[in-house]
Amino acid sequence: MSTLDFSLEALNRLRSSVSTRGGNLSGLADDYPHADVASSLFGKLDSSATLATAVNGIEDAIDDELTAAGSKLGGVERALDTVYGNIRSVEDVRI
Repeated sequence: MSTLDFSLEALNRLRSSVSTRGGNLSGLADDYPHADVASSLFGKLDSSATLATAVNGIEDAIDDELTAAGSKLGGVERALDTVYGNIRSVEDVRI
């Protein structure tokens, strides 16, 4: 196996790993049990509504972060795929 073949294999494995991790994050975002928390969940506390609003804000932030992370990993995967394809194209021309 030449150094180029080894490097391409490593690049392809990295792309595959990034793809898997991106899929995992996207799956978490899709399956995230995001439902509005009702203030009644906290009983008859004076601050029940404020607490419910805070919990909903945290859930929104988690959902946004998971979605953003999955999207960024998708971009990394596409970039690695482009690099891999460009290297293969150059190698094919050289042969």
